[in-house]
Amino acid sequence: MERTTKMTDAERKLAVDRLHTSRDKFMSVIDRVSAAQANFKPNPEQWSILELAEHIAISDKSLRGLIRRALEAPAQPELMEQVQANDHRYHREFRPHPKGVNKAPESMCPHNRFATLADAAAEFNQQREGTIAYASETEDALRGHMSPHPVFGPMDAYQWLMACSIHVESHSHHIEEVKKDAGYPAL
Repeated sequence: MERTTKMTDAERKLAVDRLHTSRDKFMSVIDRVSAAQANFKPNPEQWSILELAEHIAISDKSLRGLIRRALEAPAQPELMEQVQANDHRYHREFRPHPKGVNKAPESMCPHNRFATLADAAAEFNQQREGTIAYASETEDALRGHMSPHPVFGPMDAYQWLMACSIHVESHSHHIEEVKKDAGYPAL
């Protein structure tokens, strides 16, 4: 079977739809969160909602940069079949990863970049619009260019594009967990 290096129409639709739904999910979980709630940490090692929002706000730009770097590197058609065999990870309904499985690189860790959730949400929305535009318009050979993931191994640039959504879904789930903590402040 001949494999194309560009996204199919179905892949593009899935990517764009999931970028929208993951954005909507994130905006929903931070809606009506007070400043005290945003800064609450269930324990010293766990990120607050504001820290999670900061991490989410900067992730799309970083992941688009990773995609760009993958596209600048030589194509790896010999890996296409192996990598695309893992597409099920990116096409199924979200399943949370166990905490601690995938550590954020230091550059994507929270460093008080945003004073409020509204500031983080504004940055996220701006970056997500760029990701949606890219997914909607690109003719790049996303399926032929790879970049390694520290846990999941080689991923093609299309899978990294899908990871933008999965990443937000995962951390939206973490925000919901923070809200369920017994010490979470009331409104």
